[in-house]
Amino acid sequence: MFFRVRHLQENLNNLKNEMAAISESTLEQIIKDSNIPSCQTEIITEMFKASKLKNPKNRRYSENWMLLCLLLQIRSPTGYKFLRDQNILPLPCVSTIRKNLLAVKIGCGFDPNLFKLLKKKFSSKSDHQKKGIELSKLVVKAILLMEDAGAHVVGITCDGASTNRTIWNSLGVSAKKQDFKNYIKNPFDTSRKVYMFSDAPHLLKNIRNRLFQNKTLTVDPSKFSIKWEHYLNIFKTEGCSLTKVCPKLTKNHFELNNLAKMKVKYAAQIFSRSTAIGMNFYRNKKINGFEDSEETINFTLIVNDFFDALNRKYPAEGVRKNSHDLEILHQAIEWLNNWELNLTRGLIKEKDFLTRSTCDGLKITLQSTIDLVNYLINDCGFAYVLTAKFNQDSLEKFFGILRQVAGPNDHPSTPTFLQLYRMLTVYSVVKPPKSGNCTVSEECIPVISVGDLKELINDPENISQRTKKINNLRQKLDIIIEDGCWDLDDILLEHNYSDSTVFDFVVYFLAGYIGKRLVARTKCHKCLEGVKNLNSTFGPEADLVQAKSKGYLTHPSHNLYIILKRLEECFSKYCRSNDVFEETYNEFFKSYSTIYFPCCLHKTDILTNIFSYYIIMRMRQFTYMDNQKNKKQNRIKKKLSKLVPT
Repeated sequence: MFFRVRHLQENLNNLKNEMAAISESTLEQIIKDSNIPSCQTEIITEMFKASKLKNPKNRRYSENWMLLCLLLQIRSPTGYKFLRDQNILPLPCVSTIRKNLLAVKIGCGFDPNLFKLLKKKFSSKSDHQKKGIELSKLVVKAILLMEDAGAHVVGITCDGASTNRTIWNSLGVSAKKQDFKNYIKNPFDTSRKVYMFSDAPHLLKNIRNRLFQNKTLTVDPSKFSIKWEHYLNIFKTEGCSLTKVCPKLTKNHFELNNLAKMKVKYAAQIFSRSTAIGMNFYRNKKINGFEDSEETINFTLIVNDFFDALNRKYPAEGVRKNSHDLEILHQAIEWLNNWELNLTRGLIKEKDFLTRSTCDGLKITLQSTIDLVNYLINDCGFAYVLTAKFNQDSLEKFFGILRQVAGPNDHPSTPTFLQLYRMLTVYSVVKPPKSGNCTVSEECIPVISVGDLKELINDPENISQRTKKINNLRQKLDIIIEDGCWDLDDILLEHNYSDSTVFDFVVYFLAGYIGKRLVARTKCHKCLEGVKNLNSTFGPEADLVQAKSKGYLTHPSHNLYIILKRLEECFSKYCRSNDVFEETYNEFFKSYSTIYFPCCLHKTDILTNIFSYYIIMRMRQFTYMDNQKNKKQNRIKKKLSKLVPT
């Protein structure tokens, strides 16, 4: 047994030596001869590179591998952490990954960096791939930005909210018969049209809600009314039966609360062909409650047919040239116009018709779908059109993802939402297509690379507010240095430090923390003298550090302690200000114009770090304590917000 183990150990060592001796060219040839899929080649290459490095901090990663790691970390942070902690894969540090997320700004309005990435992504697309439906509140600006990025905007989708209808009116879109208009001229290219759409699933829910609320609708006064009772009778008839003609209908379809009203599935199943067939079946069997259901059956079939035509999702059912779906849409427009005409003539009442918003949205959407399908097929050479792409499912999916990744917090705060938006934005532009490989060979370089993200981050136009403020502080220090105001005697004479208070103890403790951070960033001996106490004697203000320390806490230099004590006094004046950072250091320089630091070579950098580290740390501490005080009140507000219908 001993000799066998020894033999296996020798074989293992030989294999290790052979692997260490393999060059990159040899490895590439072995992988090529082994017919290993390209998505696995990248992993093998990175593992061999990692095995040859003694110091993991010197590791360098390829562009493809960095993109894959970025996507993996966004998709599953927990899985990424597990693979890295267990050293299963040579994954870069999370902080390295997060640096690439800084390319996307998180703020109000349109993000110019996102459009720069989109512009490069669209540059490799065909004309067919560039045409899409975009939703935007700021319509004209959104169209111009998307067109400039390389996309072809051919439609705008929105729901039936009053603000969206106001946008239609301001753009000249009208559903009135005498001045019907369902498009606007493209502001980027006036030879093209941008068609307006109202989200089809929302329209379907609105029709269902109108019938549920009024209980009856009347299309033709000479015929029976459309009744909600007929749908309910199906459920009542089959309620106690194990065998059902319409098994999908449940009490959730009829006991509509706020959540049930939001579900498209319930409305689609009410107005489905199977429901119409079931209702007709019970009518033919002379079941009570279905005697006058003929018009309800016809209404159900009409709604089912035009909603199916507006919601084609798969290529096999896509709308093609001379498709029957186009005929269905034309018939639906004629049916809706006749229904509205009966209302105009006074043959039916307002309550027997759809709401004005639903009617206008449906007429615009039906006509826009016909026009856009014909444009894409006849003018752009599309083989078929998936009309489901005209609705706002993508937007609904986006907010659904945000709620899901936020965990149990169904009302994410603004910082949480912005960080999630940042990750999803980067993920959407760098992720590979579903039908393609995760890694890209040399012949097919990825459209969006890590270099593009770094280029945006390093762009002078994209400097963060924090960096700008620190640069302003650095400039102010440079002016003080040039003026030669480096004598600290005036400051030292203003206070008797033999009588230290709690305030002094706490500031000294915080100064020790700042000093420890600064020591880790410099090897200059003079700089160390300026931030850390290298002696074994300490003043009375060090009592708190002495009590807490087990030999590892840092004692700041007297110079650093004095600076931070004065800085704390200035911070306490402006801690509730919107510009606390600038006002704090401006007050400091206004009150104490002379400062001292022993190292002339690094004094600007060290003093900038001292001010920025301390003020940012105190801002975080202050906001945390302030939030803790308001925690109970915020909890009450959050509960109340859930009771408000949205």
